[in-house]
Amino acid sequence: MDNWVDFTWSNNPTQGSLTHYFNDMSFDKLKITGKEIYVTAPHTRYEYYNMNPSKKRGHIQKEILQQIDITEDFSPFDNWGLIVNYSHDNNPDTKVDMIVFIWRNTTQDSSIYGSNGLRNLEFGAFGDLGRIGSFDVDSGQRHIDTQTFGSGVSVPGYLITNTYGDPFRLVTHEFTHFLLGYNDMHNGFAFWGMLSDWGVRSLVANSFERYQLNWINDPFSTYTLDATTTTVQTITKYLGDFITTGKSIRVIVDASTDEYIYIENHQNQSYWETHRPFSANPDNIYGYIEPGIYIIRQTGMSTPYIPTQFSKMLIPADGRSDWEAVGSIVNPYEGTTVFPLWQNNGPDRNNGYHTLELVPHNYPSGENPATITFIPSATSPYWENISEIAGDEKDAFKIGYKEVFSPWSNPNNQRENKTTVNFAMELKLINGNGGYTLTFFMNNPENAKPSKPENLSVTWNGDHPLLTWNKNEEPDMKEYKIYQKIEGETGWTVAATVTHTSSSTQSWTDYLVDKPGKFDPVYTYSYEVAAVDNDDNLSVRSLKASIDGTGLMWKNKVDNNNNEMPTSFKLFSNYPNPFNPATLIRYSIKENGLTSLKVYDILGKEVATLVNENETAGNYSVEFNAGRLPSGIYIYRLISGNFTDSKN
Repeated sequence: MDNWVDFTWSNNPTQGSLTHYFNDMSFDKLKITGKEIYVTAPHTRYEYYNMNPSKKRGHIQKEILQQIDITEDFSPFDNWGLIVNYSHDNNPDTKVDMIVFIWRNTTQDSSIYGSNGLRNLEFGAFGDLGRIGSFDVDSGQRHIDTQTFGSGVSVPGYLITNTYGDPFRLVTHEFTHFLLGYNDMHNGFAFWGMLSDWGVRSLVANSFERYQLNWINDPFSTYTLDATTTTVQTITKYLGDFITTGKSIRVIVDASTDEYIYIENHQNQSYWETHRPFSANPDNIYGYIEPGIYIIRQTGMSTPYIPTQFSKMLIPADGRSDWEAVGSIVNPYEGTTVFPLWQNNGPDRNNGYHTLELVPHNYPSGENPATITFIPSATSPYWENISEIAGDEKDAFKIGYKEVFSPWSNPNNQRENKTTVNFAMELKLINGNGGYTLTFFMNNPENAKPSKPENLSVTWNGDHPLLTWNKNEEPDMKEYKIYQKIEGETGWTVAATVTHTSSSTQSWTDYLVDKPGKFDPVYTYSYEVAAVDNDDNLSVRSLKASIDGTGLMWKNKVDNNNNEMPTSFKLFSNYPNPFNPATLIRYSIKENGLTSLKVYDILGKEVATLVNENETAGNYSVEFNAGRLPSGIYIYRLISGNFTDSKN
């Protein structure tokens, strides 16, 4: 149990110590120093329990501190004074500042274990030293207060190294109560924070905590955006890694009700997002924090002890869905609590719930509201755990995945009452260090690009594939681009452009693909949809939907008519030319490497990607079928290594 805290403060502390942790979280504003003392209690648990009256946690710890007082001077540990609750200054007040008891093996000496416990000595994780009043040390010059927010905290089970029993987490958590307040100041589950609740992913401070403690690195409030004004603004901000820079965006939703939206960039550049030093696996954190932009919503300062919803929560980028409770199950891990079995009925950006919040339901049994944990399964044991509290690589906004957070995205920027906020955030760029350039559209959210289309599916409509997807809700929508790819055969090409309609479900039928007959060649046709607004801003493409069919295609293949290895790069003229509807394009590459062959219209707009992959040196031919495209002149361009050539 060495290296918990440094006796002398420095800006180069012992790695993994409390001194190191609070240096990094506060940017050296909170300086933690201390001394480690190892003590064996004078009596056994059975002796304490059988005393008349029994001695429990408070009296046991008092006895140990009085024993320490014989040889130790407590004056170095009286450096701050209490001004009001959660506020201190650097003036001694005769009260010992902070004593942390980290017991080795008292985890089961608690009433919560009932008959399975050892002896009920009232041990546990507490923000106090036993609540038995105060007593003097240092010959009466100082005193130790054992009450809540007094002179210390108690933590059981140094040998317990699981997520919730990790002693380092418990120490930082209980100490932070002195800085932020009671249990109603806990964060929601399944993200990060010093006052972390269950499902914590790492111990790093979040934006709410840093703003409360003035540990945010924004002295002129340039990273605070006010969504309560009517001023139309387009604002660009750069965000580096939140933990190491201390910068995050704070959007004021309603300051009078303590409603804010925080935007953090996490790139795992801090020791504390890759380590938990006193656990069984010190080189790992409790969950997974993928690099990217995260949204945290605050809907008040505190959360009720038995919450219907948490006042601080992570809003995962994979969005909200219509979750329905269709059954119930006794928790298979502890055998007591009844949980609902959930069914996902599809995306619902406006009235749905995400997987990291408490969800109400109408099923007659099961916790209500409850977390999204179990779904039915057709095979034994007839349930599946789909909990995402540890992270699922879909929680962060990232370039190419989710780039827009607006009133119409999923998730949208709704408040707890489900009304949306009149701004949008768009991810623009990411640099080599993981820094993001973000653009904010305040009171003009429609100027952001459209959000990612959702709920794409493909089914047979007679003999042809029918694509359906949810309508984008942006007020300036114009059309959708349909992309098609034949798996293992072609790259992506624009198959169609479809006008946006007022229907809640948009659709398109691919009449160039047929339901295969018994002897037809079968290929997997995949589709994606992108939304286009009136300014021709293009959204991120939807998730892919696929179907097996037969029809027109082009295919890239080795040219078996020429077995000689090429000595140069070359792009040949297509044949036939002119063509209707297909033509063959041949090319040679003399070195292995990434090769790209794309087709453009006369305006320079890409209409097809025929090749985009690593290829070995050799001779190739590609069939390009323009059956979907209007008549005209097309240009094809080959890029391989440093070689580039174009023809039409």
